Amino acid sequence: SPDNFYFVFVRNPYIRLLAFYLEKIKGGNPDSEEFLGYMEAWKGPVFVRVQKRSKQGFTIPSFEEFVKVLYKYKDHLNHRHEVWFPQHKLCYIGILKYFVGHYETLEADVAVILRKWGVAMNEFPSQEDLFMRSTNAERVASEYYTPEAKELVYKMYQRDFEILGYDKDSV
Repeated sequence: SPDNFYFVFVRNPYIRLLAFYLEKIKGGNPDSEEFLGYMEAWKGPVFVRVQKRSKQGFTIPSFEEFVKVLYKYKDHLNHRHEVWFPQHKLCYIGILKYFVGHYETLEADVAVILRKWGVAMNEFPSQEDLFMRSTNAERVASEYYTPEAKELVYKMYQRDFEILGYDKDSV
């Protein structure tokens, strides 16, 4: 209906991928089904079986290794796991009419939505209030992004950078 107001929030592709890595891979529990599912989507079931049998336990890949493997499968990210799918495709941006908010300007963009609905925002809740765990990905990005990892991520998500208004040099 034309009376409906649709919105979606997106995130800087560099930070989105790093935050995923920090929370789900580096900070993940290698014994959990969730972790094993991500590892299988990332590198395949044989990799997971071999790692599970290893006496040393699961080897957590470096961020650069993680990126290189994703890049190898860049044309099939949607078949590997939705979390790696480009945001503009995942949310049908450019096809559906949305207000596109950005994680980096969350408070201001939420205020736009609330004003549209006629709702006053007295105070924006904290990440803890919203049950959002911080990975500090924005703060530590320079520690993880080598020039090669940055270039590979840009190539994988170039349309996201262009359509969503993120700068190639934002990390």
